[in-house]
Amino acid sequence: MFIEKTLQMWASDPNLTLDNLSTIKVPVLVLVGDHDWVHWPHTIAFYENISGAQLAVVPGAGHAVPLQLLDKVAQIVDDFLTQ
Repeated sequence: MFIEKTLQMWASDPNLTLDNLSTIKVPVLVLVGDHDWVHWPHTIAFYENISGAQLAVVPGAGHAVPLQLLDKVAQIVDDFLTQ
């Protein structure tokens, strides 16, 4: 059931547009591993279309960066939240 729901989610969600992203008014941290399977143009589009967003690229990590480098991610998130 998990796989089925995950595949369904990947096929239909999220269906955000760049206009949707531009309406976000809260601080946003776009966090990505430098070996992530999400394409760079997609990541950069998120970053560039959310006003005031911050981008953190974690070296040596993939899409599961929080699981791969927990301590590094925790520090990045802590720094972001304390700004």
